[in-house]
Amino acid sequence: MTRYLIAGAGGMLGHDLQLVLAGREVRALGRGELDITDRDSVAGAVHDVDVVINAAAHTAVDDAESHEDEAYAINATGAGLLAAAAADAGARFVQVSTDYVFRGDANSPYPEDAPSTRSAPTDAPRRRASASCGRRIRVPTSCAPRGSTASTARASRARCCGSPPSARRCRS
Repeated sequence: MTRYLIAGAGGMLGHDLQLVLAGREVRALGRGELDITDRDSVAGAVHDVDVVINAAAHTAVDDAESHEDEAYAINATGAGLLAAAAADAGARFVQVSTDYVFRGDANSPYPEDAPSTRSAPTDAPRRRASASCGRRIRVPTSCAPRGSTASTARASRARCCGSPPSARRCRS
């Protein structure tokens, strides 16, 4: 049976991934259980899994502007440590990136290699980390099954996903 590690399991995406992977062998670790900026902590968590999914991110844009070092540590350094540990363990690594790096005015899904058209302090480190991963998944966070933190995103969720929202139907 495939063994999964979800880093960032306490967040919205991490919670939703746990629901999607229900019935499988999943180790779901939130910030309190796994410090993705600590090499030893990451190595200990990753050593015996087949798939590492990084759902951890510093996503509060306003806060990231005043705490750029922390945002970089989580979004770039932490993602890089998870990717390296996964490679060392022979595990697949999934780095999740947000669709918020785009203006949102496209009429079709963005391709995996589409260049960013927005800039926020949380995005640059995440782009650098995901660029080193090979395959990337961009998730429209406004399509998350549990909803979103912004009321405008709820309207976007209904527009891109229909009702009720489903991660499988969402476009990115």
